[in-house]
Amino acid sequence: MFKVETYQNPGVYFRSLDFQADELHLTAAITLCNFLKNMAKAKKLKTKIFTYQRLQEILYPEWNMPLTQIRLASLVRQQLKELAVDFGTAARDLENNIDELVYGFRYAVEAGAKQLVPPEHNFIKETIFQQLFERLIQDKQVSFLLEQHKNKDVRHLYKALGVPSLRVIYVYQMYRVTAPIMLFFHRCRNWGIPVVFRIPYYQQYPNLSRGWRDLYETITQQSSADWSLPEKTKITRGTRFIAFVEGKDIDEGQTDDLSMELLTFNSPVHFRRHMTAIANRPAQRQMQYASPNADLLNKSMRDIINPATSEISLFDYPFGKFFFYLYECNRQGVEIKLNYEVYLECLTSGWIISKGMNGKQALSLLRVLEPYMEGVDTITEIKDRLVTLDRLTEVGKTFDDLARDEVQRNHTKRYLTNPFRSFSYLLARRYPVTVKQLQELTLVLERILLAILPDGSNAVSLKGHLEKLLQLWRGLKEQGHNLFPDGVAAKLEQALLFPVPNDWQVRGPEIRNCLAVLFSWRPAENDLEPVEKYQIHNIEQLDGLILDTEKLHITDLSINSLIAYHQRNKNMLGNLTHSWLKKSFKQSYPPGLYKLHCHCLWVDHVCQQHNESFLKFTLFNTLSFYSGKKLTISWIKGLHENDDASVFYDVLSSLYRESGFRTDGHPGENNSAEIDSFLAAVAETASAALGDKQEKTSLQVNFPALAWLDLDFCPRKFFYSNVLRPHPCYESDFHQRIVFGVIGSLLVQQANGWEGVRKFLFPLFPQWPEALKENLIRTSRVRGIRDYMQFQNVSYPKAMSAIQRLYARYARGVNFKIKNAYNRGAMKERDWLKEFNDNALWDDIKPLPGQHCGMCPHQLYCKEGEYAIDRNAGTS
Repeated sequence: MFKVETYQNPGVYFRSLDFQADELHLTAAITLCNFLKNMAKAKKLKTKIFTYQRLQEILYPEWNMPLTQIRLASLVRQQLKELAVDFGTAARDLENNIDELVYGFRYAVEAGAKQLVPPEHNFIKETIFQQLFERLIQDKQVSFLLEQHKNKDVRHLYKALGVPSLRVIYVYQMYRVTAPIMLFFHRCRNWGIPVVFRIPYYQQYPNLSRGWRDLYETITQQSSADWSLPEKTKITRGTRFIAFVEGKDIDEGQTDDLSMELLTFNSPVHFRRHMTAIANRPAQRQMQYASPNADLLNKSMRDIINPATSEISLFDYPFGKFFFYLYECNRQGVEIKLNYEVYLECLTSGWIISKGMNGKQALSLLRVLEPYMEGVDTITEIKDRLVTLDRLTEVGKTFDDLARDEVQRNHTKRYLTNPFRSFSYLLARRYPVTVKQLQELTLVLERILLAILPDGSNAVSLKGHLEKLLQLWRGLKEQGHNLFPDGVAAKLEQALLFPVPNDWQVRGPEIRNCLAVLFSWRPAENDLEPVEKYQIHNIEQLDGLILDTEKLHITDLSINSLIAYHQRNKNMLGNLTHSWLKKSFKQSYPPGLYKLHCHCLWVDHVCQQHNESFLKFTLFNTLSFYSGKKLTISWIKGLHENDDASVFYDVLSSLYRESGFRTDGHPGENNSAEIDSFLAAVAETASAALGDKQEKTSLQVNFPALAWLDLDFCPRKFFYSNVLRPHPCYESDFHQRIVFGVIGSLLVQQANGWEGVRKFLFPLFPQWPEALKENLIRTSRVRGIRDYMQFQNVSYPKAMSAIQRLYARYARGVNFKIKNAYNRGAMKERDWLKEFNDNALWDDIKPLPGQHCGMCPHQLYCKEGEYAIDRNAGTS
């Protein structure tokens, strides 16, 4: 059968290895693989060293190509839709688990399943999976890939590795041995290549070694008593943790040379601050991080990880977002269905260009238009809204033209004679594109979407779709529009020219997944392991990290993180069970081969039973044999919902902190407090430095009486709305509704009344229902349109005060001196200006928050702005 060699001190053992040219060395962890390669290179020895996954990619390149995974996902989704005719919602519900179904199918066929017998008791999900399996293996492309996989023999292995023969295969520290992996090792043995498993084993610590013993006794069908056992290594670090796992009393006088730092980060923000420090940034062989849930941390910390050490996908570039949002659109014939956010992202991606105008320049206008575009779900509706907006803009221009001689270029006077200017999207001077230019850009976007997107949910040729994208890219490049930095454009063309089989049919979601793979695709040579994209490693990579890293930080040791880790490491998914596969094998193979496949399933079962045991061993291995200078272990509060520190972290805290045992650094509970204290000191220093530079304001500008109403509520509102800007400008839909009601109530009092308002004003604001618009006007109760105020040479309705302050409520017991003066027409601007100047500094205009904040257009960026939810929350 198979042979086992054991060792105890991994650093000493791996550094003592000799490598021969006719050997193949396999590891599970990329970091351990790279460490062995460096050892062989330092000794100037040539040999083949790979991870098991990389060997499979070399030997079965078509089956392990990432696009194959997407192809299978597409087929699974298509077959589930057909099965839904017979199985109804049960089949449709499984569309949420496409990845698990694909994994289950791949697992079954790689384990040797030729068919799946009908499940017992006719459980509906198992029945659907069984029929799905039968349909997939009959697919022309899938059957072709499976035939290639099945027909590989030892000659293909030698050819793929570029060697004439192999004397032996050594497998290092592999504790996740699934049925497909075990079947491969059986094939190697049947090809005449001995397989030797090299594993850590400590006969003096039976609990720590239980997982290795049970798994490899099952693999070799040989008692561990017959293994070649090394001389026992004296371990001086982590001895307390060893005693805990072994269930022994901890001797307070026992030597434990372990030196580590235990931290608790009070929030993900504090962990980000920790990583931001130059000394804590990830760097190969200098500072490395590991986590049971590395993917989540890498996504949240990607902006502070050094990009020079990471492979960047085209999706990560600003222009790459076009490919992401493109497939959020749904084409139905000549109509494109999309929401406004998708429209905005596509238009501003940089790919939409018209008459020298790039859609990126429209971002500020598009953001302001969000309330006006409320409710649109097709590009036709968006075009109609833009036409209406253009008409509304023309109405505003009509007001401006009528008063052109009086107002000249004074923006305050324009506002007084044209209340429509209080709508943010009617101030064309603020944006680099006009509404008409935006219409042109929208037409270009529509043409591109109609040319590229598949019609409805129909499948399209992936190869043909890539050709369309390439044609679009080359068209822009020929016009001189280079969207990407130097070198990236070549990578884009390489991805779009990837050789795809002609008969591969895909749908919208799969197209985006295919592009994600192609944009990250980086061909690797046979003798090189691919570089990991992220700098926070999965915890499995500790096997190599402990041997070749100066500083090591194991983080996110929380309950929910470890639960997610165990879920991710399940060997079987897709409703498969060992007993179901065993019965299927019995109908497919003669007794000898049936026994071999059952052995693979039994190894898989034992491996799955020892997930927890191997996790304990990984922690022990790190504590006892980490060869670097500094070891840190932490968990992060708030990273997962309803979470707490894991039992491993609590045990280490109990063993090494609460007992008074020496630890490097400070406990984590104090860590965040020290950071906050440091930041407060910096802020105090900065404030003292700026103190001498503070000067009082000295406003010498004339304001209309209308503007002074803001000073009754808040000096800062007065400053923002009338000094920094010439008049208030409302961007939220809530405020815009009130302004509409005020303008409508004023217009109703003029000729044609309600009939004219419904005919001319209502169509200009299509984002609101007719009934809502009428109610807004009827409830505004603004009167006195013929009562005027004067500002220099311009007259304006006194009722415009309703636009200036909306429905802002005055606080009780406050003297509304400016409001009363405004109503009486007895203004005292000089006194109010002097009062404002005496109490205002350029960098500190005093705010007066209150209930009126809800009607302030500056509430979102005023730090002291008061929200109703804060005012009414009360105490808990």
